[in-house]
Amino acid sequence: MSDNTLAGFDLVYAITQELINDQVAYLAVVEEKIPTTWKAYLNTDAPADPPFVDAALGIPAVSLLTGDSSSRKVKLRIPFAEGTFAYWKLNYQKKVHGVPTAERAEAQLAGSALTLTANLSLAELAPQLEQKLGRVPQHVLDQLTKFDESMFEIQHLFLNFEDADLIDSYEQAGGAKDLNAPEVIDQFKDALKSYIEGLKGSNNPFILSYIAQARTPNADGIDAQVPDFAPTGVTYSITPEPETPPRSSLNYLLMTGNKKVLGAGYGIFTDNWVSRDDASGAFVISEPLLAAKITPGLAAACGPTAALQRSGSGYALEVANNNGGVNRCVMRYVPGAAQIVADYTTTFNESKHDRAGSYIGYIEGGVSWSSTIRFSINADNNLALAITTTTPKSWSAEHPNSLGDFEKILADAASAITEGLTLGYVKDACDYLINGDWQQDFQLALSDLSTVLKQNIILPARTKIFFKDPVFAPEGHLVLTTTVKN
Repeated sequence: MSDNTLAGFDLVYAITQELINDQVAYLAVVEEKIPTTWKAYLNTDAPADPPFVDAALGIPAVSLLTGDSSSRKVKLRIPFAEGTFAYWKLNYQKKVHGVPTAERAEAQLAGSALTLTANLSLAELAPQLEQKLGRVPQHVLDQLTKFDESMFEIQHLFLNFEDADLIDSYEQAGGAKDLNAPEVIDQFKDALKSYIEGLKGSNNPFILSYIAQARTPNADGIDAQVPDFAPTGVTYSITPEPETPPRSSLNYLLMTGNKKVLGAGYGIFTDNWVSRDDASGAFVISEPLLAAKITPGLAAACGPTAALQRSGSGYALEVANNNGGVNRCVMRYVPGAAQIVADYTTTFNESKHDRAGSYIGYIEGGVSWSSTIRFSINADNNLALAITTTTPKSWSAEHPNSLGDFEKILADAASAITEGLTLGYVKDACDYLINGDWQQDFQLALSDLSTVLKQNIILPARTKIFFKDPVFAPEGHLVLTTTVKN
């Protein structure tokens, strides 16, 4: 992958562990959308026997401290407020043919917790699951290929944390003495393993008996046209912050335009996109995604067939013009600010002859100006842009031959050309940069993206996401800090 890609992805939404757990608690306590009880049966299809787990649950909590920056695993801790685990114990006082009988007993679950470790590397897991199960679970496949806004919801994200198809490991800890007796904890682990394995590959593989919500097509059964910046597929990675765990981030790794979601080696970041303790997340638009919208418009100011090409950390072009010179553009990002600057130059180089047709020398010169694109968050909480241009600056030089008496003629000619360029070509180019259709199309794409994020990013009712402080990273990615308000 090239250095300017966002680790292979078009968009990244990094959400903090603190915000995830705040929203999970809100869903559990206020909206009551997360189960508060759990009855688990070994025979999940027809539970004729009493449940082996019958418990009241506390508020689940997520931990992203599961490894280094290459991790894609999340821990979900499910506390038991009360309840029982049914197990078998031997009664040595009651024997049959000299063998102790097995009797059903119950261990108290209160004060204990089950921790599930889920692997959210969906793009890597999909072929493994297909080989093992004969298919990719629909819940996983939809995220990879049929992303829709509901996948930004905490409730949907929570499904990933307790999907048996994605469970990597589990552990039980704490609680009463009887639960931690060796024979009891071994049976609990065996029963839980059997239960989880029984859910894998099923139509409803979710540990707490969630039901996955089916995506609703439009009235014609055909997907509506997808805006340029709208996500079409997602997988995940983790950026842990051991010294400040609440700021650890879960990264939504998003593709647009129905491009394939990448797997191993992609989407891993050594630095957290959430760089401030007062932020709840960060949204990052990749440099290539922005450049695809910006560079054609900036290049067109130099000519209808001009195209900016990658040059160092920015872009550049140079095309010949009809004045014996070149039209040039150099575009650069301003790291730490929300600006893109495009420096333009148009030059001329013309030979001159007197009225008798004798060569008297040549003139050269040019006009330069800059165009700046500034990104901001407007009053409607949308990502917006404004474009300004500087006052053109011109220069010229005369190079007379031995007929130096005609130098004034050369000076007048150079002045006429620079004035003509400034009032003609340069004025038209600046008008196009500020008012051209390309700028309006780009603004519309940004508005579509803002709407998708504001209306659908993974927050329950009455909690709104706010953008602030857009800045460019050194690679040219546009980073927006996100906060939430009730």
